[in-house]
Amino acid sequence: MAESGSKHVGFAEPPKELEEHHDALRKKEEEKLEYNPFHKIPPELSYLHKKPAGPKPLPQEPVKPVRTQKSNEILGDLRMMAIKDISVQNKQTEVNFSYPEIDLKLVPSAILVNVKYSSLNGFDLSKVNTYAWNFSDTRVGLGYEYVGVVSRVGSSVQDFSPGDKVFGCTCPTARHGALSSSVILMPGRDIILPVDEELEQKLQTVDAELVLDLDPKFAVKDEEEDDSEENEESPQISNWPALSKLCAFPVQYCRSKQALQHLKPSTRSNILINGADTLLGVTLLQVLCSSLYSGDITVILVIRESSSQYMTELVNKLTKDPTKARRFYLIPFDMKNDDLVLAGEKTPINYKKPEFFATEVLNALFGSANANQITKANVNEYKLDLVVDIIGSKRFLQKQGIRYDRIQTLNIPFVSKLGEPLTDVLNAGTKEPFLVKIMKPKAHNSSFVSFCNYALDPPSYSIDKQLPGTQSSGLWSMKWSQSLANSLLSTFNYYEEHGLEVKRQWLEEGLQLMVDGEVKFRAEYMDWRQFRKHIASLRRDDGMFLFQVEDF
Repeated sequence: MAESGSKHVGFAEPPKELEEHHDALRKKEEEKLEYNPFHKIPPELSYLHKKPAGPKPLPQEPVKPVRTQKSNEILGDLRMMAIKDISVQNKQTEVNFSYPEIDLKLVPSAILVNVKYSSLNGFDLSKVNTYAWNFSDTRVGLGYEYVGVVSRVGSSVQDFSPGDKVFGCTCPTARHGALSSSVILMPGRDIILPVDEELEQKLQTVDAELVLDLDPKFAVKDEEEDDSEENEESPQISNWPALSKLCAFPVQYCRSKQALQHLKPSTRSNILINGADTLLGVTLLQVLCSSLYSGDITVILVIRESSSQYMTELVNKLTKDPTKARRFYLIPFDMKNDDLVLAGEKTPINYKKPEFFATEVLNALFGSANANQITKANVNEYKLDLVVDIIGSKRFLQKQGIRYDRIQTLNIPFVSKLGEPLTDVLNAGTKEPFLVKIMKPKAHNSSFVSFCNYALDPPSYSIDKQLPGTQSSGLWSMKWSQSLANSLLSTFNYYEEHGLEVKRQWLEEGLQLMVDGEVKFRAEYMDWRQFRKHIASLRRDDGMFLFQVEDF
């Protein structure tokens, strides 16, 4: 039959591996159901079911607590204030701006002043030379003179209040300087003087700048000269602000008083200034011509030849008053060099021979005497009472072996004033430096005041050579031992005035002379941010700059 020949279609039996796989899946499902609390107990009692303990956690380091920033760390210490100053770490580092902090928690006697004007001159840089090494974190600040406004005062300060205008000098031996946006002053250490409205009004009309017709800064240029380079530079401010004038005189006037305090009062005085064409020398000349000094004064001005025209104009200006008996003699220590000098070469200095220099000095000392008047018995009346050495005297004044017999044979005006041979008048048989021959004996209170290294040779206008910071003259370098050394060792009184000494009386005196127009000063006024380009010139030569200090 047909049915017996038909084919049946069905599923093949699954392989054994597949059955084992399904068995494994069923076992897993049963294990899940076994540990499912909702499978055996009601949901309301599921919290009673005990689960098997899980794996132990891995060991972990204790978590450090997160440190939160305090408010004073975000805002900074409000007792400290950042300032901007011109300072240096030591002699080997560069003068530059720095940004230290000062503590606003003032000691009871302190005063915080916001500086508005200050100054910088060549002498100020000698302060850096005294710090060959500085292992302190405190930098050495520059500048001594300041004008500013009182910002805060200590609890015991009664003479000043916030808002008062003041001026003065910082302590010369302190590390801080006046060229700073703010400075902490101590009345017992620093000189602080008030500026009232009356003084400020007077300063508006005071002409404190010394300008002569031959001053190169105000010289008239030829029409053919090109002005393009000058126009590119920022113009110099020739009219000083009223308050800035108070920064022009303190240091120079105090230094001049350091020299003149050794001049004994007399009806007739003979003075020699070695380096009279420096800022200090020019100030000394004006002070000697002021109302502070009377009597007959003869001043020998030793200068460089290149300053002759300027100094001649200054002397003519100072001697216009016929009521003052003042005689000035200009003596250059060098002569104009006519040698051929190639472009870029440094012109060598043509120093005078010591005998020529000595002849000019003797002619200035004895030139005012009558004929045949000077003898060995009265020669001390014509000798020097005071010598002020600013640039170095070793090459000329300390020279020994001057041939006075040769000088006497020259046709020089002073030779006719001699009543005896020059060799007898000056006791030339005794070998002594020329300085000793022309100075009065110690019994006449003659004095030699040194503002530079006594052994400096040749004369120099560089502050680094005048006061390198390492010079010492033994007993004479210390104030307490100068009188002992002078009484035992020298033929004249010798005083070293290498450092700055400031006194309140001197500042008040100098201010009055400046207001009265008796003393003026050479300086340039500018913003203090331009100071860097003048540091090299101040080290090399004499000069002064008045700076406007920016608010910081």
